[in-house]
Amino acid sequence: MAISPDDRSSIKPLRGTFAALTANLENINEFEICYAIDTQQIYMKQFGSLVAVGANLGTSTLTSLSDVDINTVVDGDALIYNSGQWRNGGDQDGGNF
Repeated sequence: MAISPDDRSSIKPLRGTFAALTANLENINEFEICYAIDTQQIYMKQFGSLVAVGANLGTSTLTSLSDVDINTVVDGDALIYNSGQWRNGGDQDGGNF
């Protein structure tokens, strides 16, 4: 079966600041998805509370991620995954470390 533009619907989650969303929690349906424009985070109302779901869309640097530990960076460094952490180090030389 082929699909066409007529088969599409827009997804328009509730949007507002996190403070506005929490202040109006009683007006959000259970399991409804909403988006906090100030924190750039997607939430779902679950059992009366807003629960963050998915990635934080406001994360824009590697060091702001919880599993990345970057020390002094020099040209040629690569990110290496070791024991649950991404760390910089190792000289990259054409794919060899």
